[in-house]
Amino acid sequence: MLKEKVTYPDGLPINISVMAIEEYPIHFHDELEVIFVLDGTVKVKDGYYTYSLKKDDVLIINDRELHSINRTREPNIILIYQIDLQFFSQFHSNLSNPFFVTDTSYHVEGLNEPLEKLRKLMAITMLEVINKAAGYKDRIIDSANAFITGLNNDFQYFSMDEGKFVNEMKNKGNKILAERVHRITDFIYENYDRKLTLQEIADREHLSIYYLSHVIKESMGLSFQDFLNFVRVEQSEKLLLGTNRKTSEISFECGFSASRYYIKYFEKWYGCHPDEYRQIYSKKIIGNELNANVSHYVPESILSILKNRFNNEYSNYGNNNGSSIKSIEINCMKEGKNYRAKHFIDTFLIQDSTQYLYAENLKRLKEVCNDLKIKNVKVSLNSFVEPIALKNIMDMDYKVKLSFDYPQNQQAFDDIIFKLRMIIRKDPQIFQKLFFELVISESDKEKAKTTISQIKEVMGTPFNIKVQEYQQESEINYLNDSILKVPFILKNILESCKEQKNLDLCGDTNTHAFLSGEPGIITRWGIKKPSYFAYQMLAELEGEEIAKDKGYIIIKNEDTIKILLYASEVTPKDYKELKSPDELLSIIENTRTDNQWVLKLKELKGHYKIKRYKLNKSNCIFTLYSNLGFPETLTLKEEQMITWASYPGVSIKETIVDNGVLDIHSNMDEFSAELIIVEKI
Repeated sequence: MLKEKVTYPDGLPINISVMAIEEYPIHFHDELEVIFVLDGTVKVKDGYYTYSLKKDDVLIINDRELHSINRTREPNIILIYQIDLQFFSQFHSNLSNPFFVTDTSYHVEGLNEPLEKLRKLMAITMLEVINKAAGYKDRIIDSANAFITGLNNDFQYFSMDEGKFVNEMKNKGNKILAERVHRITDFIYENYDRKLTLQEIADREHLSIYYLSHVIKESMGLSFQDFLNFVRVEQSEKLLLGTNRKTSEISFECGFSASRYYIKYFEKWYGCHPDEYRQIYSKKIIGNELNANVSHYVPESILSILKNRFNNEYSNYGNNNGSSIKSIEINCMKEGKNYRAKHFIDTFLIQDSTQYLYAENLKRLKEVCNDLKIKNVKVSLNSFVEPIALKNIMDMDYKVKLSFDYPQNQQAFDDIIFKLRMIIRKDPQIFQKLFFELVISESDKEKAKTTISQIKEVMGTPFNIKVQEYQQESEINYLNDSILKVPFILKNILESCKEQKNLDLCGDTNTHAFLSGEPGIITRWGIKKPSYFAYQMLAELEGEEIAKDKGYIIIKNEDTIKILLYASEVTPKDYKELKSPDELLSIIENTRTDNQWVLKLKELKGHYKIKRYKLNKSNCIFTLYSNLGFPETLTLKEEQMITWASYPGVSIKETIVDNGVLDIHSNMDEFSAELIIVEKI
């Protein structure tokens, strides 16, 4: 009997325990299992490969993988964390056939930040299970969701190195490539037992055989045929140890055309003949005659172990236990008041129109305006204005407004007249379609009307000029590039109702630096900042407001519910003084908040699609840039990696609500924000 049935205490979708292991025979289960060595050493046989794990190592056993654990000469303390993938598939779309790989080469605390985050989440979960404080089940589910998100973000990239799967981060920045590789491996695992060709997969992926072969080799470290044969051999292990079938039968059932090929590849990976392997290991499988020999630690001992290894998490847990969960119940059928957030960001300010002579920049402008639902573009007359560029923008059905500052002297006045005449001379029709704006300060109010009359008189052409009071521009501050900007934007608009009528597309600082702290929602290199996605989330909020408070707003639009969650409590002081990237990085790394949200959407029934868009420091351009050490220049691959990785994390899942209540859990750590869209299908 190879398959082990995992039991879940307290009705939770996870099972976690701390134990000392003498021998845990060969077995498999449907759950994803994580082995975390708290002390000592163990040997873990996972399929054909045996890992020697030491203190702080974390090894992921994917679902249905044959594995065993054995003690070495040194005693051990092992944390075992098992996750019910079927339960969490309602929150994560890629758990049908997941494959995650950790890197066991890091043993210093904090050296591998994503791995250390997984360790801390497991420690916090263990503390919750022991203490069972009010709301602990919801917090455990949220921690598990955060754990799976961490796996998706950092541990689904792998390659083969000297016969061992290793964590490979080179494809992390390219989400499209990563998704393609996942689809390919998933398809191979589902169809390994039949004749499968590279051409078939190439046709499915709409790629040439040459390019597909290159993708597989680069991503996995193996050729297509070698990887296919590896999968076949790997899957044969269950038949070898769990049945009495002949080698020839197993060979055919696993997709090999002849037994000799099966034997050849089995010996390549497992180092012996299939019959020899069966003879050695068939007596070492879990079952009636051989059971696990383990000793479970009591809660008091576990608390002492965790306090020694995770002192900060232990202290924070003791001080804040039960205080961070927020539960909201919403009647989705109740009527709400009309809500429209997009009027806060109705105009884009463009400092230099000449860049819109180029198709690439026009395409970018259109994408931004579509994402943020903007129809007005303001162009500054303070720089050179090219009428052809203005026409290009107008041709995309945007209203264009020319903006110029109040002239403080005759030279400034003459400069305005010169630029306006130049536009008329080059394209009088464009001039007639423009709107004009004179930007004034408080002291210029009384003189504004006179100045406007003088401009019209000198120009000799009738046109309207509106007056707009000067808005303080953002200072050069690395805050503009970081995840900290997100809660400020959302709080200002949703809580303080401060209008942001004009929004810079990108700053006009003349710099070649990749990040410079300049205002704007896109860098000069075309990469979207966290502020871009914060405004994009706001632009989605259109409909009836059915609930709103600090940290969240819920909008209903016919059969669609939109929920925006954000870290409202995070208010670090002295933002304006954060001039250096190191100061800002220190605040981001040292601020620790953890808000657990439990949303109960009532009066829903039927089939729904749930889309989730999550912003946090891990997909923030500033954090990604800091991980590279703030270099003055970037390679093309580094730039591409940051471009792809700076997008929000996305998950899409379908679910059926038959009891009238849809439960949604979210873990809002530090400066994060999440938009959740629930659509009826």
